[in-house]
Amino acid sequence: MHLITRKEIEQVWKEMIGYDEQKAKELDERVSNSQPHVLPFALAVLDEFPEATQEWAVHLSYFVTEVFMRASDNKLSAVSFEEFLDSYESVGEQLFQLAEEAQDEGVSISPDKLTAQPHLLTAVVEILDAGESEGAISNSDVSALLCLMLAIINAYNNAWARLSM
Repeated sequence: MHLITRKEIEQVWKEMIGYDEQKAKELDERVSNSQPHVLPFALAVLDEFPEATQEWAVHLSYFVTEVFMRASDNKLSAVSFEEFLDSYESVGEQLFQLAEEAQDEGVSISPDKLTAQPHLLTAVVEILDAGESEGAISNSDVSALLCLMLAIINAYNNAWARLSM
């Protein structure tokens, strides 16, 4: 396991935004086969959200999954629905605690306080910020998507760490 670099992340992003329909289908198949629980989990978390927000979740899930698959040389073990859920609950607790600390101590919250993969989280934040700036998603949707992606990143990172043991 290593810190995923900006260069690795940007390479995946640049390739994915240029995917034609065939490449997109191949990505869908690759993600569905290697991580069959990520999309059902993401859609379950955002069940009450608008379809457009759910589409963002699917695309970001593909992106995060592809980054981890490439970084792990396609050796990342499948993460269960329960592992994603545990990670999501942990993220909620972590954010609540950090928010309390920030209020009490004036501490800022940086990506490296939230995940062992801060460059990937930063890339997700940048993508979401761009979507919000363009009016494609609302601020509340950005918050929900950010929590979801942080949970997915941390669940994948935990699975990747187990490979290194």
